[in-house]
Amino acid sequence: MLFFTLACAHLESVLSKDPSSSEDPQSTPIDQASEESSEDPSHTEPLNEECDLEDGGSVLAFEGDFVPQGSSVSGVREACTQVIHAGAGAAGSTLSVRLDDWSADASARIQIEELSGGVLSEWVDVSVSEEIEVELSQSGEFFIRISSSDVYEAQNDYALSVDCVDGCELKYTRYPIFFMHGLAGFDAMLNVLNYWNGVEDVLLDAGYHVEIHGVSAFDTTVDRSVEWLAILEQLKEQGVARKFNLIAHSQGGLDARYLTVLAEDPSFIASITTIATPHYGTSIADLYTGVVSVSPFEGGIIDAIVELGSQLFGLSGDELTNQLAQMTTVQMSSFNQEVPNLPEIAYYSWSGASCRYAQFSCQSDRDGETVSSFFLLSHAYIEGLEGDNDGLVSVQTAVWGDHLGTINADHIDQVGHRFDLSTQVFDAPAFYRSEAERLFEAGF
Repeated sequence: MLFFTLACAHLESVLSKDPSSSEDPQSTPIDQASEESSEDPSHTEPLNEECDLEDGGSVLAFEGDFVPQGSSVSGVREACTQVIHAGAGAAGSTLSVRLDDWSADASARIQIEELSGGVLSEWVDVSVSEEIEVELSQSGEFFIRISSSDVYEAQNDYALSVDCVDGCELKYTRYPIFFMHGLAGFDAMLNVLNYWNGVEDVLLDAGYHVEIHGVSAFDTTVDRSVEWLAILEQLKEQGVARKFNLIAHSQGGLDARYLTVLAEDPSFIASITTIATPHYGTSIADLYTGVVSVSPFEGGIIDAIVELGSQLFGLSGDELTNQLAQMTTVQMSSFNQEVPNLPEIAYYSWSGASCRYAQFSCQSDRDGETVSSFFLLSHAYIEGLEGDNDGLVSVQTAVWGDHLGTINADHIDQVGHRFDLSTQVFDAPAFYRSEAERLFEAGF
């Protein structure tokens, strides 16, 4: 329980909000039933003329099914209630919401809202086949409230649909894509400020809602996870989203998994996709931290790793030891026992692989990809113990959840950087755009 104990000790000092007071992300925009409203919601007659609510109370609302663009949904509105349906679209696109069926004598009323509570279309009486058009100001979810002009009227059936009418080429996911950087993050990496080089602009231009933030560049997974959770909690409170898709590189993937055990209700995480994350530890960490005995050749590899840490990340030998100690095979075995996958979250992973300069057969298989000179010795060492790798993380240790494949890229290429004359065939912005499209197709 080492990881969890350390995190709990640090969590309270970072989160400004008491986790026990956080709302269920699925019910954030929906009116909560009072304890006095205990009548059977399936009752087909008006509860009474006050709808059993105290003076000043509002009609109760319940969330129905999600309505994808180009689809319809049907349901039943109970007496004294509204129903809320979530839809999704891209910022700048115009959508039509059409009432397809309404069985009550009183007319239907519809209001369309942003997640934050802002109103896109005020309450309006709507007849069957009538449409309401709205332009979305933010990519992702929005809400359709449907009620009756006579809230006391008995239950009735209804159906509505959502279609795109303008700006339909713009892309979106239901939930924002939240990127989580690995070691170094924004603060180092040869003074490169943008960890996800070129990725954000491509996704934003396409229409996607992207969140890119930073936490401590060099810290433990426990401490970084607390920081990530605080950022996500703040975004939820601001009405940015109810759920998020996490895409995490390297150590960021461990952070993403660990924050799910810190969160009181982790259901606000829709999916976690890890890129070259050492889920089972790495032989380089074992070597550097003294888990295994060191030969003269391996001593040279350690010296090269120290040089790598100094040039690439600005780390001293002791600092690098502290970073790698948490990624040994022994430590990660303990981590995986304490941090199991949760059934309400979808887990995906990608591994990376590259080739040294003289490995012509490997290069032929990987479209000419060659590893950065920073990783030549570490690539050879990992290959001897674990097989194919990206210079720091092997393919076999990066597999977690639904493994989607191996990308031809070394560890730096994977986030769009190129620091020497090695051959880089990997197009990071295009890859992450395809990942966004995959998340959309998966309903996330």
